[in-house]
Amino acid sequence: MYFGVDYYPEQWDYSLIDEDLNRIANSELNCIRIAEFAWHLMEPIENEFDFSFFEMILNKAHKLGLKVMLGTPTATVPAWLYKKDPKIFSVDENGLQRHFGGRRQACLNSPTYNKYADRITKKMVEAYHKHPALLLWHIDNELGHETSDMCYCDQCELEFRNYLKQQFNNDISSFNNAIGSVFWSQTYNDFEEINIPRPTIPAPNPGMMLYFNRFRAQTTTNFLARQANIIKDIAPNQQTLHNFTGDYFSKAQDHTDLAEQIDLVALNNYPVWGGQQIPVDAYKTAMKLDQTRGFHRKNYWITEQLIGAQAHNIMGFVPRPGHAKLWSFQAMARGCKNLIYFRWRTATKGAEQFCYGVLDHDNKYNHRYDEMLDIIKLAKQNQQAIQAPTQSKVALIYSMDNIYSWRIQQ
Repeated sequence: MYFGVDYYPEQWDYSLIDEDLNRIANSELNCIRIAEFAWHLMEPIENEFDFSFFEMILNKAHKLGLKVMLGTPTATVPAWLYKKDPKIFSVDENGLQRHFGGRRQACLNSPTYNKYADRITKKMVEAYHKHPALLLWHIDNELGHETSDMCYCDQCELEFRNYLKQQFNNDISSFNNAIGSVFWSQTYNDFEEINIPRPTIPAPNPGMMLYFNRFRAQTTTNFLARQANIIKDIAPNQQTLHNFTGDYFSKAQDHTDLAEQIDLVALNNYPVWGGQQIPVDAYKTAMKLDQTRGFHRKNYWITEQLIGAQAHNIMGFVPRPGHAKLWSFQAMARGCKNLIYFRWRTATKGAEQFCYGVLDHDNKYNHRYDEMLDIIKLAKQNQQAIQAPTQSKVALIYSMDNIYSWRIQQ
């Protein structure tokens, strides 16, 4: 059974690395997750690659007996790529383009973004796939998170038309009939007249919106599949994983299709986020955990387990002693077989200074660290039960088309 922490050595003074890894290895932890936001570090200038930093981390981890989950860094693009082609970033429904400075801004249909994302993935796998510390490949990070499942740019409009042409065998009459375009004189003469559904009065055609949601879902699935194929072409026997956010019914993406592209399913488990005054109801968390188990019909990973307060710009509920244990064992009782805490140490810079890790900003042992050790000890005592397949006595049937439709016409 793997217990680990999300570790970001690139965000700290490098003099801390040896101490960090030794403390991690001496804390009953046996794996770390790294690199998923470090594109610039591996390609600081276009077409100039440097994989020495994470090779050093892999070497040090291996000497300490730690396994490493390596993340492909495509969820955040380097500044030089944005400067080269600002149109790689997505556009919201009102026509406003996202800008550099956050994460998940890239349009998954951008030819430029996909070219460079595929290349850094290929170069990274070539560099690290033979390393003995490598546990598995973590593809991208939280696809669809924070509204990144949607884009309304010109490239997406072009791809949407192509998608509809394929769906209707270039027969515009069939498309018109499918969406009832005769209503309000919305009939199209050819596919080139079709635009992405944007805000209008009173709302876009619901049939058009349904096809747009399906198109967005296919876009995300294609992106994940492409990275998985790049990895398998180089390292066919190594496992691939992606971490879902658990927003299974609120995104324009089909997580069942996404799960089919990878070997292992993971969930980022946050019963508290941002300005919440209380944790989400336990049954809602249970639903996410159960649905995650259902994608492959077997146990799964937690790649980010909340252990402290979590927020970007506003702080809400602060978990009390015992909450981390409660949420960790709820996950393990519902199919989690390996668990990673977010994060090893709380950031002192950047956007996630309110995302508290196992250690605080001061890098000292604390009650969360002690609670983590207690969780691991208790889990090891019950490892056979935790690792056993979870028997599902009830099946819930759902349709993403139904979910899209209810969101479109509530």
